[in-house]
Amino acid sequence: MKRLSILSILLLFVVLHFSCEKDVQTKMCYQVKYISAYCPNQDASLVSFTAKNKDATPILDSNGDVIDYQAALLNVPEKFKVPGKIFYVKYHYKDGEEESVPCPAITLPVKVLSADGVSAEDCNSN
Repeated sequence: MKRLSILSILLLFVVLHFSCEKDVQTKMCYQVKYISAYCPNQDASLVSFTAKNKDATPILDSNGDVIDYQAALLNVPEKFKVPGKIFYVKYHYKDGEEESVPCPAITLPVKVLSADGVSAEDCNSN
């Protein structure tokens, strides 16, 4: 019984630790570049992160090297939906799952994130 209590406490600690780590990351502001509407979900925008991002889906070249980090981003205002437009976003996970609906224009499914804030200005400097 004592061993079960110790394991329960340890499990709770691990869950809280990783939960808090994710909360810290998602409160940061990230620079992204708009690519297009995300085919399986036209309300989502396919964006490319301008720096490495562990929440986004890594895009690999033929050698297996990461060449980009992309995600489908919900709640992007229309004024930012211009191909090549650079903007800043704060986000959280949308179900924390990858889309599985194939899209002829996009070869890989990407993670879906939900924007909490979008800005033309760097929100890390505020």
